[in-house]
Amino acid sequence: ETGYPREGMQIGDLAGATSLIIPMAQYDEEAAGRIASSIMLFCFLVVAIAICVGWGLRRWVIKPLGSLSTAARRIGEGCFADGIYIPSASFEIASLVRDLGVMSGQLRSTYSDLETRVADRTAQLSEANETLLAQSREITSMNHRLQEANRLLVEENEYKSIFLATMTHELRTPLVSIIAFSDVWFKE
Repeated sequence: ETGYPREGMQIGDLAGATSLIIPMAQYDEEAAGRIASSIMLFCFLVVAIAICVGWGLRRWVIKPLGSLSTAARRIGEGCFADGIYIPSASFEIASLVRDLGVMSGQLRSTYSDLETRVADRTAQLSEANETLLAQSREITSMNHRLQEANRLLVEENEYKSIFLATMTHELRTPLVSIIAFSDVWFKE
C-alpha cells in the first residue's frame, strides 16, 4: 500500500519521501530457488569435475602405471621386451617406461651373457669330468697291473728263497768236508 493516507498527507501535498511496500515472500522464494539451483549447479560441477579428474587419472596415471607394472612383472618372469610402449603416458611415466626399457635391455644382455658363460662352464666341466674318468680308468688299470706285478714278485721271491735254501744246503755239505780236509791237511 502506498500513497498519501499512509504518510498522513492529502492529495496535492508536496512531500519528499515515498514509501513502498513490497511483498518479500516472493523474493525470499526466488532467493531460495536461486540458492537451491546454485547448490545443485555446484554439486553438478563437483560431480562433473570428479568424473573428469577420475577419467584423467585413469587414462594418464592409473592405466599407464598398470601397464608399467605388467611390463615389470613380465621382465621379472624372464620375458625381456625390446621396447616397452605405453600410449598416453605422461612425461614422468614415459621417463619410467624409457628407464624400464633400458633396464630390460641390460638384463637381457646380462642374462644372455650368463647363459653363454654357463654353457661354456658346463662344457669345460664335462670335459674335465671326462678327463677325470679317463684318468680314473687308467689308474684302475695301473693298480691291476701293479697288483699282478706284486703277486709275481712275491712268487719269484718264494722261488728265490727256496732256491737259495736248496743251494745252501747242497753247497754246505761238500764245503764242510773240504774245510775239514783242509784243516786236517794244514795241521799236519
